Amino acid sequence: MKRIMILLFVFVALLYASKTYLYCGIGFPEMLNSGIRCSIGRHLLIGTGIAIAPYKNGIMYCASLDGTYYFSHIRQCRNASWFLRSGALYTHDISQSQKTQDVWLPLAFGREIPITCKLSIGLDLGGIINLWHKKTEYSTGWFDFDFFSPVLPTARVQLLWTPVAR
Repeated sequence: MKRIMILLFVFVALLYASKTYLYCGIGFPEMLNSGIRCSIGRHLLIGTGIAIAPYKNGIMYCASLDGTYYFSHIRQCRNASWFLRSGALYTHDISQSQKTQDVWLPLAFGREIPITCKLSIGLDLGGIINLWHKKTEYSTGWFDFDFFSPVLPTARVQLLWTPVAR
């Protein structure tokens, strides 16, 4: 218990001491996503996130590393900021008939709209390109429709929060 309390204290101290942003949202292909981003300079955020996308016959897990470049200063309290987001997205899809693993390269253009100095909404649209694809099929005895495209659209709506007003 003591170790957990120390880790929690260090995590909260890092949040307040650095320019750290927490986010959660919905999107495609990640569905329900959350993560953390850290500010590097005045225009760049680097972060990591996890996501889950449940569906009727399976579930997809995602992990991402991304960089977000802001065309104006990051998180100005009163002004909305345009940004460009890219990085790497790993997806692991498990269904009744197959297991699929992919690595994607996303590229999206978006806008962050502040609600308060600590809270904002991020909206972005773009595309993702498949860099690596591995599929393992299970024998089910039934016809199973499978669709794979090397290029897909991407869209996200996220709620971003920072513990320190900027």
